[in-house]
Amino acid sequence: MVKRLFALIVFQCFFLVAFSANYLTFTAEEENSSFSLVSFGKSNPDVQYSMDDGVTWVQMLSGDSITLEHVGDKALLRGDNPEGFSMNTEADISMFILTGSIAASGSVMSLVDRVGESDEIPTPRCFQNLFKLCDGLTSAPELPATTLTEGCYEGMFLGCSALTKAPALPATTLAKTCYRHMFSSCSNLVEVPELPATTLEEGCYASMFAYCSSLTKTPVISATKLAKECCWRMFTQCTSLKEIAALPATKLADKCYWDMFAGCTCLTDAPALPATTLANSCYEGMFSKCTSLTKAPELPATTLANSCYEGMFSKCSSLIETPVLPATTLDTCCYEKMFSECINLTKVQSLLATTLSRNCCTGMFMGCTSLTEAPALPATTLAQNCYMAMFSQCAGLTKAPALPATTLASNCYSGMFASCTSLTETPALPATTLASGCYEVMFNECSGLTEAPALPATTLAAACYRRMFANCTGLTVAPALPATILAICCCESMFEGCASLTEAPELPATTMDESCYMYMFSGCESLAKAPALPATALAPMCYAGMFQYCKSLTEAPDLPATQLEDECYQGMFYDCKNLSKIKVNFTAWDEHVFSNYLINEDWVAGVAPTGTFICPESLPKEYGTERIPEGWNVVYFDRSAVEDVGGETPFVWTEDLSVCVRHIGWVELYDLSGNRLCRMQGDAYNPVRLSLPAHGVYVVKTENKSVKVEL
Repeated sequence: MVKRLFALIVFQCFFLVAFSANYLTFTAEEENSSFSLVSFGKSNPDVQYSMDDGVTWVQMLSGDSITLEHVGDKALLRGDNPEGFSMNTEADISMFILTGSIAASGSVMSLVDRVGESDEIPTPRCFQNLFKLCDGLTSAPELPATTLTEGCYEGMFLGCSALTKAPALPATTLAKTCYRHMFSSCSNLVEVPELPATTLEEGCYASMFAYCSSLTKTPVISATKLAKECCWRMFTQCTSLKEIAALPATKLADKCYWDMFAGCTCLTDAPALPATTLANSCYEGMFSKCTSLTKAPELPATTLANSCYEGMFSKCSSLIETPVLPATTLDTCCYEKMFSECINLTKVQSLLATTLSRNCCTGMFMGCTSLTEAPALPATTLAQNCYMAMFSQCAGLTKAPALPATTLASNCYSGMFASCTSLTETPALPATTLASGCYEVMFNECSGLTEAPALPATTLAAACYRRMFANCTGLTVAPALPATILAICCCESMFEGCASLTEAPELPATTMDESCYMYMFSGCESLAKAPALPATALAPMCYAGMFQYCKSLTEAPDLPATQLEDECYQGMFYDCKNLSKIKVNFTAWDEHVFSNYLINEDWVAGVAPTGTFICPESLPKEYGTERIPEGWNVVYFDRSAVEDVGGETPFVWTEDLSVCVRHIGWVELYDLSGNRLCRMQGDAYNPVRLSLPAHGVYVVKTENKSVKVEL
């Protein structure tokens, strides 16, 4: 009798404990569903399961698979893991793998305290990735903890595509990355919990609901003071999202809203953003790729921060008007790509900024193809890259804003109007003090441009004009280039591809710098006359490719230099199909001067099949694409280049653009039409020097002799 009474008491105690416990429970919603535990690294938690409502418990090891044969079959789970279910590393974790269709219920805390009563998560990363990629999980267990730890729920339900409702999250004080990726890619999730937390930590909500493509409404985020990266990519690619709850925060933190709603393609309205003092990258990419967004929120902040608005509305293709931007002092990258590729943007509010910073407006309106009018830019003191590519690819822009600055900064205007194919009116460029790359690619591919602005600077900077007007196919006349002090790559490819350019500017500089004129007129197929190149002190690659593909060029400029530098003439006249005259002053061939062995663009490859090569007699007569063109006649300017037309000839030779005659008596110079150009009397002491108006064929006559001269 006593034994029976004792057994009854034990059973009743067991029943009361089992009844009061809140075990994590798996219930089959499909026949032969199963679950298993997989542990990685050093993780080895204590896990037990019961198939008879807690009467008997079986130890579960990593790799064990438990089958729930019938719909409604259930398994209770518990564990004694006071040091956490998974360990405090990304590699040492334990997670469930589910097959079929299983609904979870009860408290996940039973995996820690055996009964599911605790509301305190004991260690960092405790439940990290617990149900990751369990696409058969139809409902989530309870998450009652109010004391959280770093990464405790990180990735917990990531990729659970059958999950439609998220569990309540009662914690009001969060921990670092505690909810990061928690429901990411739960593609059928439609109901999310309130987020009552008022104390946030770094990355706490990062990517929490990213790629939840069925989510239509966001929960309220109660916190008014944010933390670093707290909402980073929180709702990225939630492509059904239409309603955003208020964002009351006024105290922001670095990257707090970074890419928060990026790719939410159904979003038409943005929430108010009341903060007036910003933080680094706080709104960066916040609404990028929100292709249905038609109106931007007001941005009242006057104190900006690094990259604060960078890419904020990038690729918002339905946005037609920008908000007012009241700040007068900009910070590094603050407006970078802010409205880039907003292809329907037509109205831009004035920019009030007068104090710029590095990269502040880089790419700000890049690719805004409907923009026809640019805002005023009143700043007179520039900063590195400040306007770089600001209006690049704005195909509808016809007029550029005034640019009043006279002192420039590195790359300040680089690519500013590149590919603005409708641009016909350029601003004045009054600056006389340049900086490296300041005008680089500024009007590249502006095919509607017919006239270039004046460039008054006389001292250039590295790459300052590099590709400035490249591929401006409508440009017919180049601006004057009075500069006499060059810099490395200063005019590289400046007019490359300007197919309508017929007149080149004078190039008065006599001291070169490395690659200074490299590819300068490459592809200028209408250019019939090259500018004079007076320099005798050259630099590596200074003229490399300078006139390549200039198919209208018939005569090369004189090349007076006697000392050459590496690749200084490499590809200089490559594929100039009609070029038939070259004059040089060097006396030796050097394979490092004329050839480009990587792309086979030798200096005279592809010139006219016949022509005249004028050179010193001491230059070896060697032919080829890197020497004297095959089929060309060679004329030596430092000895008589004459043809006797009868009788004894006087002593005649040529020097530069002059014919020298040693003769006592009258000497006359005629052109081939018989027009006398000049007449001088010689004596026994000095030769007669007859100046020629241009290169060509002339006739020298004395009292009884006639000599043909070609120069």
